[in-house]
Amino acid sequence: MKKGMILAVAVVGLLVSLALYGQEAATAAAPQKTLRLHTVKAGENLHLLAGFYYGDARQWEKIWKLNKKEVRNPNWIRVGQVLKIEVAPGWQAKFDLDKYIAETAGKTPAMKKVVTKQPTVVREKEDVHPTVMPRLLEEAKPEEGSPSQQQQQPPPPSGEQPPQ
Repeated sequence: MKKGMILAVAVVGLLVSLALYGQEAATAAAPQKTLRLHTVKAGENLHLLAGFYYGDARQWEKIWKLNKKEVRNPNWIRVGQVLKIEVAPGWQAKFDLDKYIAETAGKTPAMKKVVTKQPTVVREKEDVHPTVMPRLLEEAKPEEGSPSQQQQQPPPPSGEQPPQ
């Protein structure tokens, strides 16, 4: 019984020390992330920024989660908005973002070309001619037995006797 108790304490102590060592190794092995501030320009969206900073546009949620207070809708970021982006230390851009946006502007639905001038609309006056003449749906009903009632009744279709 005593040997079993000693063995159990030794196993628990060994497990605790391995767990602590594993945590220290994990924190030492994982590189620290640094925050970069990015000012949004015309034509940018979270997918594009994720592709630029992480090399994978599908990681746009990382940027959104860091900026949820400022970005309520991930599909709508404003020009001039400052976003926090977590990157590895020593991160270097693989391409020029401004040049890429200028080259691809208007080619994809998400990157609409920025309109700098309002389009001019030329419209000439159109003459409208009605093709159907308006008529009243209900006419005032005259009193029964008046001569005007008999005059206003339409003639019966050909081949039928008028009502008497």
